[in-house]
Amino acid sequence: MKKHINRRGLRAAGAAAAALIVIAVIVSAVRSARLRALENSYTSQGEAYLRALESQDLSAVKASIREKQTDNKKASVEELLAKIDSGEADLWACFDDAVILGDSRGDDFQYNGFLPKSKILCDLGASCGKALDYLDTVASMAPKQIIFTYGMNDVDGNFSSADAFTAEYLKVINEFRAKLPDSEYYVNSIIPVTEHAIENDSNYENIPAYNEALKQMCAANDLVWIDCDDLLSGHEDLYDTDGQHFLKDAYPLWGRRIIRSIYEYENGISTESGAVSAAEAVETADSAAETPEGESGDE
Repeated sequence: MKKHINRRGLRAAGAAAAALIVIAVIVSAVRSARLRALENSYTSQGEAYLRALESQDLSAVKASIREKQTDNKKASVEELLAKIDSGEADLWACFDDAVILGDSRGDDFQYNGFLPKSKILCDLGASCGKALDYLDTVASMAPKQIIFTYGMNDVDGNFSSADAFTAEYLKVINEFRAKLPDSEYYVNSIIPVTEHAIENDSNYENIPAYNEALKQMCAANDLVWIDCDDLLSGHEDLYDTDGQHFLKDAYPLWGRRIIRSIYEYENGISTESGAVSAAEAVETADSAAETPEGESGDE
């Protein structure tokens, strides 16, 4: 028995298939057109960017790139500090590869239980020369960061002038550098005392002059200056009754200031001290290597 073929159904199926093919071709064409337009747009943008670069001096381009990198690094530092402030990160764990040398003010980092005694090599009534008693101890530890905080007793008549003080201070630091050339060296400013303390001892009026001398010492010798001049501004309640020493709650503020200075320095963010970080030194060397002979790189 012969099967009857539904010709009308076949024609309808063929027409539908043809329509689908046409639609597919149209969609493909539209998509290709859009891709070409997008590629042309990206190409135009890229060419425009390259033309803009070509029109700029190479040093200006590098400066722009470094500025963006610095902004990113600053954001990283602020992010870390925000985590410390929120308790998400442990402030004192940031001192894992550090040691602090100083007087009684520095000693209270361990007295108040924030850092272990092994990291706090400080003494009551100590002058900057006392640090040399710990030279071999520090050398055996080989810490990444060596932090100095002297001056309270030195400004109180131990030296004839601020220049004599910084000359001795620098001599001491250079002894450490000779044994530990790969460590980073940080110098805290002398944190101001209260008016009450000055009334009891007028030598403390010299703190600003001593700090200025310390700052210049750091700038001239690639030391990182930690400016604590405003550390307790608005926090007079955190001074002890003598107006010279601090209560326990002052130390997280001080520790945070130290860590900010360390992270800014190690991330190549310029500091007031003029010290050059490893990152900045590499960038400077690369820049010098790429500058053609006979050209300064400046206009």
